Amino acid sequence: MKVNIKCSGIDHTPSLDDYVKHKIAHLDKLLKSNHEILVQAELGRTTEHHHKGDIFRAEFNLSIGGELFRAEAQTSDLYAAIDLAQAELTREVKTWKSRRESMFRRGARALKKLILRR
Repeated sequence: MKVNIKCSGIDHTPSLDDYVKHKIAHLDKLLKSNHEILVQAELGRTTEHHHKGDIFRAEFNLSIGGELFRAEAQTSDLYAAIDLAQAELTREVKTWKSRRESMFRRGARALKKLILRR
């Protein structure tokens, strides 16, 4: 898995880098794919002049085998935004994976019925 991290409006620190990679490592275990997995993370502040409200933003774009998954979150804490975006991305990947598996099973069921008719 390749992870690219871009920070806009904030400092790119090693601790922030480690935190994002630790959160994304869960997806690597979930996917177990032969395809190249690319994750692009963009972290930063939404604006420079606001001091209240949702000012930190985390966005993840995950690309695997021609599929693209995107998650974005905004909160007042950067680490909470990373957590929310990672949870949304995990939910999207799990839904995609279960849909793909059910389509495979449906096709296998249809093939079995076709073979048993003969």
